[in-house]
Amino acid sequence: MRGFLPGICLALVLVVSAHASSGSGQDSGNSGESDGAALQAWRDVLVQPWQVGGEPVLLEMTDGTRRVEVDRCSRLFEAQADGMEGIGPDRPILDGRRIQCEAARLVVGGAVARKDFVAGFTLDEKTVRALPVDLAPVISRDDERKVAGIRSRGGALGDFLGAATVEVLGRPEDRKVVVRDGDGGNQILSVLAEGDFDHDGFNDLLMSSMKSLDGGSYHAADLHVVSRLGEGEPLVVRVPGKARLQ
Repeated sequence: MRGFLPGICLALVLVVSAHASSGSGQDSGNSGESDGAALQAWRDVLVQPWQVGGEPVLLEMTDGTRRVEVDRCSRLFEAQADGMEGIGPDRPILDGRRIQCEAARLVVGGAVARKDFVAGFTLDEKTVRALPVDLAPVISRDDERKVAGIRSRGGALGDFLGAATVEVLGRPEDRKVVVRDGDGGNQILSVLAEGDFDHDGFNDLLMSSMKSLDGGSYHAADLHVVSRLGEGEPLVVRVPGKARLQ
């Protein structure tokens, strides 16, 4: 079974709330049984075969000469290391699976945060516009130049978005929004987990960005580790992890 689910949603199927080692306040200790269960859920993502509705999911990848079918994160990572990419209609689906796998690898490899300046962070129009411009839905060279200009001026994502609309999806605690630019471009931003993913001692937000154009002509996905390094400091991207299939 090819197991079609739109790639724009696939990476958001598993949004367990936090890494077991995420920090709180100035010092972090044992996060408790619920965080331990969440961490185990991320471990399961790395090893379990993909399924939709109880049916196995097989996705094709190629390096231009060889083709392989992948059905779990470990095999996706192996194919990716061999220079393989998704094929045809599998590409956007694989995009979502890749984000999910990369997120799980970051979460499982995270450390205990000693300081936390992102406690209570939520996603709404105000906080989205204050995010680093590195999270902008870049599709074209013009977009890249625009982001570079905003970054050089010390601007934020809101300077890129302009009149785009921001809609909260689900409950506020789900920390998920969709941004629509009015010209058919859509971006789903979501906080997938918290923890010290870059091992600098600060609590981070692991965020996914799933981008598409109406009509299905474009899908792309990115992972970003976003943090704040002091009280009242702006959010910054610490580790931009690309997971893009175009």
